[in-house]
Amino acid sequence: MLINLFRNPDFVFNDGYVFTDRYSQQDDFFSNPGEHLGWRQFRTNFIPDIRAFKLDDYKQRGAGGTNMHFSLTNNSMGGFVSEFPPATYKLAHRHGHGPHVTLLDGQGYSLFWYPGEEPRKVDWKDGTILVPKAMEFHQHFNTGSTNARYLVFSGGGGAENLPEGGRELTATAISVREGGDQIPYELEDPGTYELFVQECARHGATPKLDRPSYADAPAPESPRISSLVNLSF
Repeated sequence: MLINLFRNPDFVFNDGYVFTDRYSQQDDFFSNPGEHLGWRQFRTNFIPDIRAFKLDDYKQRGAGGTNMHFSLTNNSMGGFVSEFPPATYKLAHRHGHGPHVTLLDGQGYSLFWYPGEEPRKVDWKDGTILVPKAMEFHQHFNTGSTNARYLVFSGGGGAENLPEGGRELTATAISVREGGDQIPYELEDPGTYELFVQECARHGATPKLDRPSYADAPAPESPRISSLVNLSF
């Protein structure tokens, strides 16, 4: 993007400006333990073990999951980590383009769809990268025997760009019935749970998430589970 903007690779790669406001050779830059700013908000410069970092409860996204957003050296790119238990699945939601999801642990699959379209099923494991399209609904299912943890990077900043105090939920954790971009369990197509049960059995897991008590009709945004385009890694 910068090369296209300035049309001068020498400027982009060889400019000598140093961002001392981000790094100025501080002795504790990589050893400072960081600061827990509030619910799901953490400021730090270095995370020695992202797979073991302690996360905060985030029940609003379903499945008893946990989450933490990071503010990293005042960077313009944001990052967060989420985790959810084995044999469970998260609530479906959508958001703008940009986030890249890197699986750090676990085994399962995700569904991707736009309302009115057949969903795509994508199997994943440690090391898989998933990139939802802009405002494409997606939903993550853990069918393995361990917690599933993933790291997300996107533009727009990190923990300090969350609503004040972190307690005010963004649209990605608010029901579509309330004007948000998340589909509650009770508004899913029942086929969503049936597919999950089948996939758990395929991996020798017993579902820990009870079958939802469904509303009279699924939300219009919910996928209809019939024939799936299966992209297996």
